[in-house]
Amino acid sequence: MARRFRELAEPINRDSERRARVERYKAEMDSEELAYTLGELRRTLETTQATLASRLSVTQPTLSGIENGGDPMLSTLRNVVEGLGGHLEVTAVFEDSRYRLAP
Repeated sequence: MARRFRELAEPINRDSERRARVERYKAEMDSEELAYTLGELRRTLETTQATLASRLSVTQPTLSGIENGGDPMLSTLRNVVEGLGGHLEVTAVFEDSRYRLAP
């Protein structure tokens, strides 16, 4: 018999320690995914770290740090994307709606 996700998540949601642990893991995964995505985007656009770092007026090790960890600020993401020739859009997504937060 199939169970709804809500039923499966209920024990975690009731236990504050488990919920906090899940949130920590989720934040770590989100950070790693973002770092991976930035690096992949740069490689897809056939741009080296050195070239992009020069465009952004930062050092190559600084750019490597942005790509490989941490939780960069929105302004940092915007600078990287613009340095690659694009523009950053931020959208809040809910079950039944989307809101553009930043052009």
